[in-house]
Amino acid sequence: MFGLDTHLGHLTTSGTIANLEALYVARETHPGLGVAYSEEAHYTHRRMCGVLGIEGTPVRADAAGRMDPGALDELLAGGRVGTVVATAGTTGLGAIDPVHEVLAVARRHGARVHVDAAYGGFFTLLAGQPGEAGLDPAPWRAIADCDSVVVDPHKHGLQPYGCGAILFKDPEVGRFYLHDSPYTYFTSDELHLGEISLECSRAGAAAAALWLTFQLLPPAPDGLGRVLAQCRRAALDWAALISESRRLELYQPPELDIVCYYPVTGGAALSAIDAASVLMLANGMKQDPPVFLSTLRVTSAGMSRRHPGIRADRDGARILRSVLMKPEARGYAPELHARVERLAAEIAGQAR
Repeated sequence: MFGLDTHLGHLTTSGTIANLEALYVARETHPGLGVAYSEEAHYTHRRMCGVLGIEGTPVRADAAGRMDPGALDELLAGGRVGTVVATAGTTGLGAIDPVHEVLAVARRHGARVHVDAAYGGFFTLLAGQPGEAGLDPAPWRAIADCDSVVVDPHKHGLQPYGCGAILFKDPEVGRFYLHDSPYTYFTSDELHLGEISLECSRAGAAAAALWLTFQLLPPAPDGLGRVLAQCRRAALDWAALISESRRLELYQPPELDIVCYYPVTGGAALSAIDAASVLMLANGMKQDPPVFLSTLRVTSAGMSRRHPGIRADRDGARILRSVLMKPEARGYAPELHARVERLAAEIAGQAR
């Protein structure tokens, strides 16, 4: 799926553990050097750097929430970073870092590149596909030339919690997992799972479930890719409706299946947007049936880059975030839009 011919990989219990393994190997291959990741990257990387005792440094993101290659170049020139984490589908916005550009910058400085595709990894099936659901292939094709990649089947691989995956381009990194156990019951000289994983005993149900899912929906454009295409189309459809709305404003165009938006408020200030978003979240849960929404905290700088007309009367604000992770969402998007608009109208009426 990612174009890795030779590789070493295995399932893990989560994307967090998979990323921990990637950073562990990064530490072993580049001892004494730190890790760089986008300021929009998952908090896992900052936390795992702390666990591993290595320095983690966030890199400035551009106006679309993607890592800025220029800012990365400046950081790497200092010589303190040995690994760069590129994110293929941020959890907050669904933004896709320019992996191909990040890779070129990192290689000029001799840095390793790990791709955190925990959320967006399966969307590589839409890379270069025709139609509105197709994605720019450049970032996705570059993954094959990176050092490692994490993907989380419990998201778009249709699995329950307890199924992550890590893939390394160089099978030789297995040497960092080797250990000398005083007891063994293996008769083969080949590496076994206990020797290529930081985890020890765990259930095999995740492997069986993922295998069965791929028998029914192969990880290919005409298999699982058709499901993801419907999810992405649903996000694009709803984004188009929001763009025409007088009650809602699109925070930025969706790249995958995550739509981020906020209610139009009197005064156009961050404080008003924050209060209205939180109230819409609460009121949505009281509906029958509920309108399931979530909030995303954005910075004042992030809002100003996208919507300079919003008054920054505080450091940031919560906006609304919806994930259209099921293909059925495409048919439901117009009704969902209407329900969210009604919530916004109620808030506006209360404000008056």
